[in-house]
Amino acid sequence: MHTVEHEWELHVAILDLEETIRAFDRVQRGGASANDVKRVQRAMTDLLETSPDDDFTMEAARQNVERAHDQLCAQSVLHRLPVAN
Repeated sequence: MHTVEHEWELHVAILDLEETIRAFDRVQRGGASANDVKRVQRAMTDLLETSPDDDFTMEAARQNVERAHDQLCAQSVLHRLPVAN
């Protein structure tokens, strides 16, 4: 059963992944904060732990984060609702 609490947890995780994706952008173009660097390092460590045989690059780690983001969005009722303008 999909509960409000579960939806909230998905929402928070989605927002966190979106911030990580933005951190990748800031790290790659310069001007990243220490927190951005930590987020990217965590994403790269996660990739190494979950897929040690995969390509261990910043781009591969970003793609891994984007896949996780897409999977959570597909599970979320809120993120499947149309956005009114």
